[in-house]
Amino acid sequence: MQLHEMGAGSRKEGEEGRENGMRVVEVVPPYVDTDLDRDFRDKTEALQGGKEKAVRPMGLGEYVEEFFEKLDGKEGEIGEEIAVGFAEKGDGN
Repeated sequence: MQLHEMGAGSRKEGEEGRENGMRVVEVVPPYVDTDLDRDFRDKTEALQGGKEKAVRPMGLGEYVEEFFEKLDGKEGEIGEEIAVGFAEKGDGN
């Protein structure tokens, strides 16, 4: 939550900077398939009730592509957050 609050504070401070083209956007990533969690994948799946019930991680390439599509496709319309994949369910935008 502290990172979210920091981003919200930065957005508020940066509102005057929009005149200069500056904008602060919080990136809300989903559970992404990376080398960082591969060693813990079995434990993560077990904590979610088994492989059949577990949330599957989004492929890293798929995440990056979808994120930049949202970033590029909504120039001037982007809200305070950009959420991709499963993270969109809790985004609030």
